[in-house]
Amino acid sequence: MPFTSTPITVKDSASADKSIIAFNDGTSTAFAHPLLDSAGAIISPATATNQTSTNTKLDTVIARTPVLGSAVSANATPVVIASDQGALPLPTGAATSANQTTSNSSLATIVTNTTSIATAGNQSSTNTKLDTLIAVQYPRVSATASFTRPADVTAYAFGELVANSTTAGSVVPLTIIAARANDISGQVIRGVLLKSGAVLTGALFRVHLFNVSPTVTNGDNAVFMPANLTNWLGALDVTIATAATSGSGGVALPVLGSSIPFVPAAGTQNLFALIEARAAYTPANGEIFTLELEVL
Repeated sequence: MPFTSTPITVKDSASADKSIIAFNDGTSTAFAHPLLDSAGAIISPATATNQTSTNTKLDTVIARTPVLGSAVSANATPVVIASDQGALPLPTGAATSANQTTSNSSLATIVTNTTSIATAGNQSSTNTKLDTLIAVQYPRVSATASFTRPADVTAYAFGELVANSTTAGSVVPLTIIAARANDISGQVIRGVLLKSGAVLTGALFRVHLFNVSPTVTNGDNAVFMPANLTNWLGALDVTIATAATSGSGGVALPVLGSSIPFVPAAGTQNLFALIEARAAYTPANGEIFTLELEVL
């Protein structure tokens, strides 16, 4: 139901007549009155003509909306903004050769300066050259050591020591630089045993490996008897099967089911080896035995 407005008069606090508007829907009456500010003045509606200059007149606000967000001048039109974009300078931090500082290198320098790329030639010795880094990742095949057995042809029996001296306490185990640096662990994955005497197909040997030089209580041709087996790492069983191309020696091919992991003694990179005969064998006078280990 629509309201109808009717002016009525009421008394204020000073008994003066005041007009107000009453709205009636036929059943109830509601009264309307003007909004007043803190000084009692009537607050006019928000129209274009009664906004203060501080807040900007409403008609001015509406009129200026097309030119808001100017990139060049205060009141530039959108067309000017669009056309001016090509003239705007790039930010000083943009990655171009012209605006980069020397300390950061210009883009052109970054592209052309390859002297810092990790190549074998430009790495410092402190960081290790790239070619060295690559090389040490591959198995070593040059961990070798040799000894000369005594000047006799005394036959060996199963389980006897093959060494450099017949004197107990004078046997020197083979010393092999196996790790690439002190205290670096690794794995022996196979070995080659070369002897300088006549080829005896089927001659069997066992190469025992230690991470500390073993104390040997017997000499060559005596029972294999190292005193400190607590430092024993494992063994390679080898068979002299083929003539070496360099002479009349033989090459021992390992029979190895798995690799032998090791950690050198503290502060060293060495492994030590003793050779045991695993079958009857008659040597040549002063045979030279050379052991080569392939190490990861």
